[in-house]
Amino acid sequence: MSAGNFTLYDNAKLLLLNGGLNMASDAIAAVLLTSAYTSSAAHATWADVSADEVAGGGDYTQKAVSGQAVSETSGTVTADTADISFGSAVTITAKYLVLVKGTAGSITSTDKLIGYCDLNAGGGSVSSTAGAFSVNTPNGLFTAT
Repeated sequence: MSAGNFTLYDNAKLLLLNGGLNMASDAIAAVLLTSAYTSSAAHATWADVSADEVAGGGDYTQKAVSGQAVSETSGTVTADTADISFGSAVTITAKYLVLVKGTAGSITSTDKLIGYCDLNAGGGSVSSTAGAFSVNTPNGLFTAT
């Protein structure tokens, strides 16, 4: 699925500018949240969103982001990753994808949030029943000009 726009959390912008976040080399975890989550640019740490993580019943686990790259073309900087797959036979319902500066499966309450996207661009949640569930990033996660 192609997700909606990726929104950086305010604290992540600060981390990017002061060198506390390297999108090309830091360990980054992809996490799915339910529709119970109310997005806020002011959220800063895993503790702010962890209560709304999807319960997978064995199908869902946090995923390590791979294929990270940062590039610049004509004054536009793009941060990108490989598409994020949560599996080929999962039963899951989610509303948001959140990226966390941390290790998938070992995220701590103080790990920093990077950003989020609405998986259905303002619509309801998205689901998979014993099928593939992945988030595609064909044009990069986000850009800055």
